[in-house]
Amino acid sequence: MTDHAGRKYNRNTDLHVCFSTFPGEKTQVIYSKSCEYAIRSLIYLATQPEGQYCTIQEISHHQNIPTHFLGKLLQQLGKYNLVTSLKGRTGGFSLAIPAAEITLLKVIEHVDGLNNLNRCIIGLGECACELSCPVHESWAPVKASIMAFLRNQTIGGLADSLKSKEQHP
Repeated sequence: MTDHAGRKYNRNTDLHVCFSTFPGEKTQVIYSKSCEYAIRSLIYLATQPEGQYCTIQEISHHQNIPTHFLGKLLQQLGKYNLVTSLKGRTGGFSLAIPAAEITLLKVIEHVDGLNNLNRCIIGLGECACELSCPVHESWAPVKASIMAFLRNQTIGGLADSLKSKEQHP
C-alpha cells in the first residue's frame, strides 16, 4: 500500500496509532497494527481462567484477527516468554507470566521495538536533547507522559477493566 505522499507501507506492521498535524495528514506515533493485535490477544488470554489454553482459531474469532497472522504473532510472543503453547487436542496458547507483569511498553518493545518511540515527532531522525528539533521542548513532556503511561498500563489491568465494563455497562 502507499500513503498520501506515495511512500510504501505495510498496514499490518507499520505504525498504527496516529494523530493529525495538518488537515488530511496523519503522523504515526505509537505502535503498529501487529502490536495492537498482540495487545488484544494478550488481553483475551488474560480474561481466561488461569491455566486455560486457547486455540489460535478461538482468539482469532473473538478478537477479529487474521488467523495466519495471529499464529506468527503468538510465536513471536512465545520467544519473549509472554505466552506459552501446548500442542495437542487440548492445546493452544496461554499467558506464560502473570498479566499484571506484562506492560504495554514491554509488548511494544517485543513486537515493534522501541525505535518508533525514540524518533523525532516531525521526522528529523532520533529524538534527542542534543539535536533538538523545533518542537522538541513541547514534545518532550508529552513523550515522557506517553512512556510513563505505557510503563504503568498492564495487560492485567486492562483485562480487569474490560471485565468490569462488561459486568457493569
